[in-house]
Amino acid sequence: MATCLISLGANLDDRSRTLEAAIASLEQVDGIHVLAHSRWSETTPAGGPPHQANFLNGAALLETTLSPKALLDQLHQVENALGRRREVRWGARAIDLDLLLYDDVIVATPQLTVPHPRLAFRRFVLAPCLEIAPEWVHPLIGWRLEECFAHLQKTPRSIAVTCCSSEPANAVAQLGAQQSDAFFIADPTVAGNRRDAEDDVASAPQRAKVLADAAAEQAEWVSGFWLEPPFAAAPRPTLVVWLDEPFSDGNASTPPEDGSAAGVDSSAQLRKYNRDLGRRVMQRGRGPWLQLPASDLAQAADEVAAALLAMRPQ
Repeated sequence: MATCLISLGANLDDRSRTLEAAIASLEQVDGIHVLAHSRWSETTPAGGPPHQANFLNGAALLETTLSPKALLDQLHQVENALGRRREVRWGARAIDLDLLLYDDVIVATPQLTVPHPRLAFRRFVLAPCLEIAPEWVHPLIGWRLEECFAHLQKTPRSIAVTCCSSEPANAVAQLGAQQSDAFFIADPTVAGNRRDAEDDVASAPQRAKVLADAAAEQAEWVSGFWLEPPFAAAPRPTLVVWLDEPFSDGNASTPPEDGSAAGVDSSAQLRKYNRDLGRRVMQRGRGPWLQLPASDLAQAADEVAAALLAMRPQ
């Protein structure tokens, strides 16, 4: 028997009635028992089309004999029965049921990601979770959910965007800041498109000063770079967004036409730097992170803007 945490949300029709119907429907599914659910709280939309109605959000604690995929299928069946239509990403919806945690299991497939990748920095998700599972430890981050919420409370609302290519990181950070009316902090040390570990170390003091000076005057900011701890002079971001570069099919670099080793070595070095950067960002105990593909910068910017909105107090 596994213990699971799900989130519930609705911003169409009779929201409270729909959420209660979702809980009742889950109780009728073989292999699912609802242990508890939070109160329903009204929140403003974070991302998606403008001018949506406010949501009612909550969380529920379940016991189940179903596998993570089978449980997800049941959640979708309940959504469909209650009128869920998937037409626009983050659009208005009659009901939304997300699987947040399934014991300490980690799942990463095209159909399902557990823990939910946005759990640790969405205030409207974390707040109801604290009512029913405050001490649940996030299996990737290593923090209790109450620690994740405290992190939102005590840090300036901020996102650091990082990538092994400096230009995409700056572009995503700038556009995401514009969309959320936050302050943009550009990377002051951009000398070329690609970075490496030596660049990170050499540029750290200058980056730390620029970040500290700007953040001291701004309530919300998005930077086009990330400073790996420890840099005491620099404020810690609420969230780190890692743009994972697509290095397949020769995208890492263009090898010389003569097939010399220089191009091969450059590609290998960039692949290694990208992997190492991801490991450093996702190091257990460092706090919330979000991995996004660098292949769609517009969507990544939407994610940054939505993440910042989701951090704001309701």
